Amino acid sequence: MGLEIRQNLKLQQSLVMTPQIQQAIKLLQLSHLELADQIQQEILENPTLEEVPGSVTVENDQGEQAMATQAQSEQKDEAERTNSSDNEFDWATVLEGHGDRSYEQRGSAGTEELPPIETNLVSASNLAQHLEWQLQMTSCTDGERVAAEVIIRSLDDR
Repeated sequence: MGLEIRQNLKLQQSLVMTPQIQQAIKLLQLSHLELADQIQQEILENPTLEEVPGSVTVENDQGEQAMATQAQSEQKDEAERTNSSDNEFDWATVLEGHGDRSYEQRGSAGTEELPPIETNLVSASNLAQHLEWQLQMTSCTDGERVAAEVIIRSLDDR
């Protein structure tokens, strides 16, 4: 019979949705007006709640709502004016001016003055030179490098 001492440690994490958290999530989803209505409803239902003097009231919210409605109507009017002015744009004048090709002569050097692309190339490399360059860029053992060089040298230039 042997005595053993064991120690076990267990860590567990869980998320509990308490009624307070549920209420907070519900209230955070409400808009400003809906929140004000919800507060007024709670004040009416619960006699122990009272409104603090000098706080925002429903009348102020109604004034804010009237201002918001007026701002939305002004935005709609502005959008309609913008859309109607876009529809009245004279595209014929744009297309007439498009045919003059004045934009092609903006630079002092045209494409005729540029040298051919072949003169800008440094040197022409063949397949063997390219493979040797790639071999220099890779990391390999000495034996692999020697074998690769033998294979590259054995290529013909056909």
